[in-house]
Amino acid sequence: MCGACSLNPQQQPSRPIAQNQTSRVTFQAPDGDISFEVEVAQTFLSRQNGLMFRKNLEKNAGMLFIFDSETEQTFWMKNTLIALDLIFLDNQKRVVGIIENATPQSLAPLSVDRPSRYVLEINGGLAQKRGIKKNMQAVFFINDP
Repeated sequence: MCGACSLNPQQQPSRPIAQNQTSRVTFQAPDGDISFEVEVAQTFLSRQNGLMFRKNLEKNAGMLFIFDSETEQTFWMKNTLIALDLIFLDNQKRVVGIIENATPQSLAPLSVDRPSRYVLEINGGLAQKRGIKKNMQAVFFINDP
């Protein structure tokens, strides 16, 4: 298991997105869109480091993990100092599961019972507060490197 997720080096992306580049994830909700400015983690190293050692995360910020294929993703909170919500999305960018308020610095494996290709990490408790629910549709606005 790596710092943020379990994967192997063979899962390297074919077209990496620059690390620390800001993009946006928007959830389509009946009462209006819910958006987060995100850093994209698409390389093995950026996924491994994730949000480790950060002392805070801006209110509407997050990190979007992009994997090459849809499979059961497993995360942990090793060296992560803040509580996070993990939002798992399938190939169609539909929410398939949410883990709320993951315990900082825990080595417990975190996953949902459905395959996902994308995982969005945001501040703990924010998914419920903003009304993000299973089956919601997301749209990504990814900046090109």
